[in-house]
Amino acid sequence: MNKTRGNVAVYKLHEYLPNLPGRNTLASDYFAFDVSTALGVPSVHHSREVFHEYHDQRFVFENKKRYWEGIAKFSDYFNLYMSIFNDNLDMKYGNTRNKVISNDITFDIANKIKNLKNESRVVRENRIKDIANHILLPFDEKYNAIGKFILQTAQNIVDEANREYLLHAELIDKWPQIVIKAKNINLMDII
Repeated sequence: MNKTRGNVAVYKLHEYLPNLPGRNTLASDYFAFDVSTALGVPSVHHSREVFHEYHDQRFVFENKKRYWEGIAKFSDYFNLYMSIFNDNLDMKYGNTRNKVISNDITFDIANKIKNLKNESRVVRENRIKDIANHILLPFDEKYNAIGKFILQTAQNIVDEANREYLLHAELIDKWPQIVIKAKNINLMDII
């Protein structure tokens, strides 16, 4: 049994930036947190541990296939979006911004995301194929089958990611209006 730790909470960050609406993309729910960290937004860390337990008996082929597809999508997301997180956002906007995450920052981020589709498909597909070739195929018979699936779908994974990145950029552009509308919804009217 393996144990890992994980727990995160944010305050009002969701009002500034939406996370990537990526189907089965691991860690895409950290987008707003990663941007805020790159902007130097203070964060408080605690020592409380939350344990996720993983047992050997949990191998269910369809679940593992979906998980490794999520890893493949994460590798594309992380490698492309890292250019945003590593763009010295705090230095770039630190002295000029009047809000934690201002409109010029979100505009800049949305434009960068729109341009991610122009990154080399060959490099992106090969990165995904490397996961299959170097980790999954040689591991054992069960993971070999998952590796073959990842090899066959690498192009589709990149295509889907491109659509999701464009949707994310569009969502970022429209996010302020969406948040205003959401705040004006009377929940008692829809319950």
